[in-house]
Amino acid sequence: MTFRQDNNRISRKTIGFSKKVKELYNQMRLYCTHFNFFREHRGLKDEKEKGVLEKKIPAQECKITNKK
Repeated sequence: MTFRQDNNRISRKTIGFSKKVKELYNQMRLYCTHFNFFREHRGLKDEKEKGVLEKKIPAQECKITNKK
């Protein structure tokens, strides 16, 4: 459901469709990478000073990057 909401290439009746399967495959890989590593998730929170919560991205949790 999230893929269909965020990606117009796989939703029905759209002008942003992929003419070739390879283009759709590459775009879906890019979207999955963004969703799984670079999008903020509510479950990943880090407490900063004075009790302020900061959302983290999965790439920070896996120690791939320390920047947002």
